[in-house]
Amino acid sequence: MEINDKTNEQLEELALLHHRIAELEKENSKKTRMEKKLEQEEHMRSILLDNLPCVALILKKGTREIIASNEAARRIGAVPGKTCFQTCAQRDDPCPFCDAPKVWASGEKGEVEVEYRGAYYRGIWVPYTDDLFVHYIFDITERKQAEEELRRSKLQLVGIINNSLSNISVKDLNGCYFMVNSTFERHFGIDRKDIIGKTDFDLLPKEVAEAFWQEDQDIIKTGKSIEREDILKWDGKNMYFIITKFPLLDTEGSPYAVCIMSTDISERKKAEEEQQKMQKLESIGTLAGGIAHDFNNLLAAIRNNIYLSKMHVDNESAVFESLESTENIIHRATNLTQQLLTFARGGAPVKKTASIIELVKESSEFVLRGSNVKCEYNVADNIWPVEVDEGQMNQVIHNLILNANQSMPEGGTIQISIENSELDLGAGLPLQEGRYVITTVQDRGTGIKEEHLKTIFDPYFTTKEMGRGLGLSIVYSIVKAHAGYISVESETGVGTTFTIYLPASEKKIEEKEIEDDTFIAGEGKILLMDDEEIIRETAEQLLTYKGYTVECAKDGEEAIELYKKAMIASEPFDAVILDLTVRGGMGGKEAIRRLLEIDPNVKAIVASGYSNDPVLANFSAYGFSGVFAKHDKTEELGKTLHQVINGYQ
Repeated sequence: MEINDKTNEQLEELALLHHRIAELEKENSKKTRMEKKLEQEEHMRSILLDNLPCVALILKKGTREIIASNEAARRIGAVPGKTCFQTCAQRDDPCPFCDAPKVWASGEKGEVEVEYRGAYYRGIWVPYTDDLFVHYIFDITERKQAEEELRRSKLQLVGIINNSLSNISVKDLNGCYFMVNSTFERHFGIDRKDIIGKTDFDLLPKEVAEAFWQEDQDIIKTGKSIEREDILKWDGKNMYFIITKFPLLDTEGSPYAVCIMSTDISERKKAEEEQQKMQKLESIGTLAGGIAHDFNNLLAAIRNNIYLSKMHVDNESAVFESLESTENIIHRATNLTQQLLTFARGGAPVKKTASIIELVKESSEFVLRGSNVKCEYNVADNIWPVEVDEGQMNQVIHNLILNANQSMPEGGTIQISIENSELDLGAGLPLQEGRYVITTVQDRGTGIKEEHLKTIFDPYFTTKEMGRGLGLSIVYSIVKAHAGYISVESETGVGTTFTIYLPASEKKIEEKEIEDDTFIAGEGKILLMDDEEIIRETAEQLLTYKGYTVECAKDGEEAIELYKKAMIASEPFDAVILDLTVRGGMGGKEAIRRLLEIDPNVKAIVASGYSNDPVLANFSAYGFSGVFAKHDKTEELGKTLHQVINGYQ
């Protein structure tokens, strides 16, 4: 079949139509896909907005009218047609803290955090189109509360650290101080700004810094803690600490070394050292006291015999002079026993109220007589009285001045200061709070080596070739027995300073009696009890010679029996002399208790070779009427008997 031109034209038109239809169908399909895509995107956008943990709004510029909102916004009534400030802030006008105008003007994102009606919010404004912008509102109340709690916790932690009684410091891996607390600043007298960023090498001697550095590195590397006691020399003083160190990681894992140094335990160490000294003194005291007691008994017997011998020879004869010379030697030997007795355990000085000024001056001038060393005194006004055993305290000053004199062989001056002081418990001394008289003895001599300072009060410690090592031990014991304290500071080549603290007395100073070397004669019946036969024999001869009738007993039991018999026979004793210590038998302390049961009016004198026995220090509390120390001069026995028999005080 032949196709004409018209047919061809129609076919062509049809083809064009089909092509057009195809193109339209293609365009329609593309449009459908676009619409679907837009629908999907809108759905996804809606899902994303609705699931945001905040209020999300699309607002009109200027009016802040809501065009669209997410689920969180709709729950609070923020729906299209209303404004954000009406629905979100329940206000009639825009919020004063709103950042939207700046966003409109700049075209850039704006952000602000505010507190509103007891809650905290974060607002974000983002440009969207020329006429629209997006507004996000986050409720950050919980986060703010957590931050505030963390801030308070940090402040509390800082407060705890700064108010800790311990010195706390933190160093980083390089050994630089990262933090120190306020106690650290106060204790070492250094501002934290002057230590932060520095290392121990900037603050301490090299050998100490190296030891600390190595220790810190070991702690950081091993992760182990340590605790130890240590001495740190700071500002010329030795400070004792208990040190605890442990590693610490910060939030980023960086390591630090934390050091906690307990409060300065120097006072505790001093107390421990004081206790150790006392234990050493007590251990030797038991032995020394026993030996000195026996030696005193022998010296007393010799002294009695010499006194009796002097009565039978011419005062101008050579024999009399020899006897007096021997008596002086015995007096020196007695002083030596008194030094040993200072160590006797449980003893107490026989005290009386006195002026420390007179005592110090008399002792100092006696020691320095003929020396090229002199004393200069700096005495405050109205120095308080003290209660002391004058003999023992003379010994203290004597030993200190003697040491000072020997430390200055080329001559010089010893500075002696005396002042009053009221100490409280925070004075850092092992003393009760109260009033004290402080005596300082300072020389400009050779000084004492630092390694010797801890041991100078130990028994038998000496650096002198001919020294016995008892001088300062005796000084320490005497001061301690007087409820006092002695300290020492020294520097080689500069000198030494001893400081003595003695409790002040409320009593008035007792007037000194004029010494009388005459043995007062008397009459009366005397009962003498002593376990040493030689004491009984010599004392009986002496008392008989002075006009007394004497009977003797070797112990308390025998003395009680003799006393009973005398009372039954109506020939009572006028006085009883009881030895305090009797080996293997009843001593004076128990005997006087039993005698008082028999005769409440018994007149008894306690005698002892232990001059620092507490019974001698407070004899009347035990029922005695008088006291006689065997190291005293023989004449003292006569005075005591005379006073007791005649009722004198």
